[in-house]
Amino acid sequence: MAEPPEPRPNSRDLVERLALKAQVADLETRLSAILDRLTSVEGGTEAIGQALDDLAARQKQAKPAPAWWPTMGPSEHDPRWSELLAWLRDVVADRYPHEVRQLTACWQRHPVAVDAITAAWLTWQAAYLNPAADTRDAAQWTLQWRTQLFAVATADVADCAASGALSDPQQHDEPVGLAPALLATFS
Repeated sequence: MAEPPEPRPNSRDLVERLALKAQVADLETRLSAILDRLTSVEGGTEAIGQALDDLAARQKQAKPAPAWWPTMGPSEHDPRWSELLAWLRDVVADRYPHEVRQLTACWQRHPVAVDAITAAWLTWQAAYLNPAADTRDAAQWTLQWRTQLFAVATADVADCAASGALSDPQQHDEPVGLAPALLATFS
């Protein structure tokens, strides 16, 4: 049996179909624009993510690692200690000889002096070797950290400096900061 012929659309149906086709075409154009923007945003977020990763890596490289001597094993301690001594010799003694002259030969046996000098070294690295540092960091190191930290170190070795008896670091039986009499005062 043959199917009956489709009724001929009237003008009203034709207008509705044309309007629907126009709406579909408009929606397709909008959807295409939205997909283009999403692709652009995805590319932008990937670029931002990569830039943040790069920045974090540069900052990690630029920041000196903290140094807490009591927890270091010889493989970490020895090279870091050599770096600290080289900095004292090559930077501090050359540029700030007054600070070095204030230290006694036994400063290495004074934990507070060691910590203060270590902090001065690390803050100097952050101020002068960090590519992200600016001139304020250098000024802050010179005016604040250098003066305050070397004052702490000098104060810590003051008794040895005043006695004049300890120009030889071997005259200490143990690090001053770990003396039993000192530890007893905290109990």
